[in-house]
Amino acid sequence: MIDLDLLSIRKNKRVVAASLFADLTGFTAYIEHAETADKQKEALRVLHAVRKEFSRVLTDDFGGVRIQYQGDRVQAIFHLPKDDEEAIARKVVDAAAGIQSSMETTLKYWLPEANDLTVAVGVDVGLTLVSRLGTRGARDPICLGAAVQNGARIEEAVDEREVGASSGYGVRQLHASPG
Repeated sequence: MIDLDLLSIRKNKRVVAASLFADLTGFTAYIEHAETADKQKEALRVLHAVRKEFSRVLTDDFGGVRIQYQGDRVQAIFHLPKDDEEAIARKVVDAAAGIQSSMETTLKYWLPEANDLTVAVGVDVGLTLVSRLGTRGARDPICLGAAVQNGARIEEAVDEREVGASSGYGVRQLHASPG
């Protein structure tokens, strides 16, 4: 398992990994409708709960490494079993389904105020460089590679409740059914 705390510009990892991006769709509109201080606090609480749940699903349930949060989007990689692209691809698709299930079932049950929110997920597999960059004491985890760029691009292209995965020839969209 990659320990992000041990990485730096000189100590990085080059691995076959699946990159996953999961974006909370509808969150911008949700924030815009939070006009009172109480509604804004509630929206922030929802965001933190969703982030925490997504992180647990990705790391604890499916053995991924959470790289970073990007606003209401989370980035993670899956690199084990080492150099087994097929097993890694299966694991990341399972994790994407887990994220969808968690959003539609767990989070909406415990946070009914999140009922209008959904998630879009994009994934791709390929050679990835994992490192930490920035100034000393303030280094952020980062992943570089075509699969990282493609996973982000795919996530941006799919609609809510969808998982988009590279098929090597284009994007395959997998639909998640609500509830």
